[in-house]
Amino acid sequence: MAESELHMRRLRSIQERREQAAQLLAVATHRTVKEQVQLAQRDLDEADSWLTHTTLGGHPAILGIVELILELATWRLNLVQDALRTNGPHGTLVAQRSRTA
Repeated sequence: MAESELHMRRLRSIQERREQAAQLLAVATHRTVKEQVQLAQRDLDEADSWLTHTTLGGHPAILGIVELILELATWRLNLVQDALRTNGPHGTLVAQRSRTA
């Protein structure tokens, strides 16, 4: 696959994840869940920066870094999506234990 095609595919992936993050952020109400989405958004901004604001944007090493950053953002978003699916919009990332004295 040509480097420019890989570059464009990663840019599309960043855009898709940004849309997913915006949807999740609109649904989530718990602070910790929102923080994970915001961290994913920062990851996506960093990946975009590596691709578009460096002269080495198409270099295989840079594409590898971008791929890892995208994977991290994807894992964060999947974590949030699973938490929201399981616990609803008021859900948290960690199940709350009932307190018994």
